[in-house]
Amino acid sequence: MTQTFTGASDDHIIDLIRFAEQRLIVAAPAFSIAVADALAERMSDLPDLSLTVILDADPEVYRMGYGEVAALERIRAAAAKESFRLQEQAGIRIGLVISDECTLIYAPLSSNIEAGSTSDAKPNGIYLDGAVTEMLTEKTAGVDAQGQPVKAEIGNDSLSAARVAATQQDLTETPPLPVDLTRKLNVFITRVQYVELKAKGYQISRRRAELPKDFFGMDSDDLKERITGRIGTPLEGIGKLDVEITIGEKTEKLNVDEKFLQKERGEIEKALTHVMAKRGRVILRKDRASFDYQIDRFKAIIAAYQEALASRLEDAREQFRMSFVDEFLERWRANPPARFARRIEGATEDELRAGIISEADKLFDRIVKLDGPDVTIVYKDIAIEDLKDESFMTALRDVMARGGMKKEDLAKLFEQGEAAASQGSFNLDSGPK
Repeated sequence: MTQTFTGASDDHIIDLIRFAEQRLIVAAPAFSIAVADALAERMSDLPDLSLTVILDADPEVYRMGYGEVAALERIRAAAAKESFRLQEQAGIRIGLVISDECTLIYAPLSSNIEAGSTSDAKPNGIYLDGAVTEMLTEKTAGVDAQGQPVKAEIGNDSLSAARVAATQQDLTETPPLPVDLTRKLNVFITRVQYVELKAKGYQISRRRAELPKDFFGMDSDDLKERITGRIGTPLEGIGKLDVEITIGEKTEKLNVDEKFLQKERGEIEKALTHVMAKRGRVILRKDRASFDYQIDRFKAIIAAYQEALASRLEDAREQFRMSFVDEFLERWRANPPARFARRIEGATEDELRAGIISEADKLFDRIVKLDGPDVTIVYKDIAIEDLKDESFMTALRDVMARGGMKKEDLAKLFEQGEAAASQGSFNLDSGPK
């Protein structure tokens, strides 16, 4: 006798379909070609065989890997030949086969994720009989134990030829992805991702702002060195600043400047990500928690540095102001800007000085605006196009190996690469030791 918990393979389902003598009910999201062929054969036994077939004709069912597109057409063609009414149940995600007095209830498996179970040691189905079979027959076929019609709970909609044609057209325009690549993609998505670290706003010394036209033309060597139509702030004298950060329960005291921040960013990327030529950086998912922690720490350092820097900026602001006053006060006195020159009474030296300082402050604020760390991480999954690229997959493995990934971890990462392995791409003994 068949054991209760079983692997609901196509072979098991086909046996139930072929050996049904009086009653056959099959309900599932979709079918394989082999199961569809078995069902098509039994349609020739109508009306001696009581047959009910329920499925979901939504194109997404096939994109999710619950069945084969060609199987739908085979079932439709056989049903049309025998004038048999196929039934549809939108969203059905369980499988049911009632063959005379035997019932198999099973969990349909997406072939995008794994191959179907072929062993009873890996059960995805349950065999039942007796009263349960009669109850399920009533709820699916709409016939009670006395053979009287009752309202079924599922499959009350007919699956028309037009509905099947619409599904086929949709799948022709946007076909399901290849099953082997989809399974492999699922493995890689759980193990590795692209990552892009975007960090800006902390390199204040590199910022520039447009120079107002009233400040064009100057003799100061210091200003000339920093001006080509744009100007930066004189922060060179500030140097490194002592900061303190706390992440979790750990407190650190650091001596920070912009070079320190830039080096910190580079070390995070180097330690926890890997460069893929022409593709960007990748990160192992097992390293994401460490990477996210280090980025939080990096943000905290930037925030603490900017807070410490803010207390030192007034001296830099005053220096900035005075460099412009020294350079332009005499020029403005001889040739004042229009807003002063159009005054009948002219402008006093204090007013000109105040005007220069006001413009210098505006420049300073645009350049030195401290608005907190602007650090973002963009994660992107490996694409199926990447998996089709044998050179990419080989390079990915080599990058991981050079990055110190253990050989056993490499084996786990590439264990689903059967197709490419047959071509030599995933030879785990060929890479760096």
